[in-house]
Amino acid sequence: LKFVMGERGLITDTYTNPDDFLNNLSKYLKDTKIITDYKLNNLFNGFDLAEKLHGLGYTKLYVMSGKDFDKQSVPPYVTVILKDIENLERIV
Repeated sequence: LKFVMGERGLITDTYTNPDDFLNNLSKYLKDTKIITDYKLNNLFNGFDLAEKLHGLGYTKLYVMSGKDFDKQSVPPYVTVILKDIENLERIV
């Protein structure tokens, strides 16, 4: 993802821990594209993070996964991106 965005001259912040990201959340506008992986850690997944962000007013929420989820399991405020270069290029 960082490579795809970098090729287009877009700035990307990367976090390896959801808590680190949440601690820095105030520096992002509510309409910032936020792209997270589905698998974050044993206690927290991408949908959990998106739910928290949605509750705080963030509107452009994407979850990347190698798994194709059924529509009932995806929150309505999340766009799922399958992990391949074509899908990533579509959102940036």
